[in-house]
Amino acid sequence: MKKLILRYLKNVDDKVYFKIEEQSHREYGFGDSGNADTRAFYGSNKIKLFSMQFPAKYPHGSGVNISVYCRGSNEDEDDKNLAVSSVIWKRIKVAVKEYNEYFGYHDDCILGDPNEIIKDIVPKEMFIID
Repeated sequence: MKKLILRYLKNVDDKVYFKIEEQSHREYGFGDSGNADTRAFYGSNKIKLFSMQFPAKYPHGSGVNISVYCRGSNEDEDDKNLAVSSVIWKRIKVAVKEYNEYFGYHDDCILGDPNEIIKDIVPKEMFIID
């Protein structure tokens, strides 16, 4: 079972600071084997979770397509803190919950967030594309 757990650290000037608390798989074992790149998982809300080198967010703007780089080959950077807008944070929480549920982990995946996680996520396989 794969899992990804984030820890909320603080909110300052509408920036949410967080870090990866736990991540069971890295790089080519991280994502969905149904994708062209098994280092990636695509959330339903256009958040891409990706394991390559070290935790980071790309692009630095607030566009629709956001990639969150999780832990990867550079283990020295595993505890790196990330900062995103509160709007992007809400989207990241949904993508992380989808990731965990998709791979069979149903416990808490966002720790310390005073605003909680969105509870009702439709399983990825239930999405119908016309």
